[in-house]
Amino acid sequence: LRFVPNSGVTSVNLMQFSGERPSLQNVKITGVFDSTHSGNAIIFGSGANQASDVYIAGMHLDLEGVLATAHIVHGIQFSADLDGFVLENFTIQRCRYGLLKGSTNTSNQTRIALRNGMIKNNTKGNCKFKTPSGVIDDVEVSGVRFFRDADYHDGDQDQGGLGGAKATNFRFSDLHMEGTMNDALHFEEGAGPGTVTNVTAKLTGHNFSYGGSG
Repeated sequence: LRFVPNSGVTSVNLMQFSGERPSLQNVKITGVFDSTHSGNAIIFGSGANQASDVYIAGMHLDLEGVLATAHIVHGIQFSADLDGFVLENFTIQRCRYGLLKGSTNTSNQTRIALRNGMIKNNTKGNCKFKTPSGVIDDVEVSGVRFFRDADYHDGDQDQGGLGGAKATNFRFSDLHMEGTMNDALHFEEGAGPGTVTNVTAKLTGHNFSYGGSG
């Protein structure tokens, strides 16, 4: 599936999930976006459009953001309550955020699993859960590699890796972080309980940070 927005279209959401047990397998999604576009490739609803038990496997998502300042479309965004989400054997690259829960979002995400994938060259952040309000609970991230080259950041190197925010009951394991970024792992006050095991980092900045409100 290849997606190019029509001329004059400024807000783009390629896929929206709601309801129980939707699944995608072996899907390749590519797109061309520029600075006139905003939106998300995959979004989990808003308001009452709750999704549950979502399974996505074998997905390659590439939104072809050539320059950081000219690419504002997110890969996957949580905008509604979500109970049960598995993403495995995947690639997400060249978005603004690879996977994002925004700082003003009050929704609740539970039973989230990211397994055996690569999140690469997303200009603002590779994977970030921001939870000054709302909940993200029972989170597994395992066997995932995070990379960011020097050309793919917008001047802020923070949050290039995995932003755990106030996640509770988390399990982060077998991760590799490399490239132009600070904060291979970042948590906010109130995070935990959780475990972090077997994480390697080769970064331009510090590897771990804790504190702040998101």
